[in-house]
Amino acid sequence: MYKAELIRNQGPWQDVDAVEVATAEWVHWFNTIRPHSAIGMRTPAEHEAAWAPDTHHDHHRQ
Repeated sequence: MYKAELIRNQGPWQDVDAVEVATAEWVHWFNTIRPHSAIGMRTPAEHEAAWAPDTHHDHHRQ
C-alpha cells in the first residue's frame, strides 16, 4: 500500500529527504486519520487507545 499510494503515485522524488518527509506524513495519516475495516473502521491510534487505555500511566506510583 505504501509503495502504491505514496512512492509510485507521488513521484518522481527530488531527493531522499523528500521521500523521508513524505513517508513520515503518510505514516501519520495511516495511523491517525485513515479508518481500517479490519479494526471496526477505527484508526490504529483509536484502536490502540481503546485496547490499552493507560499505557502511559505510571503504575509504580503510590
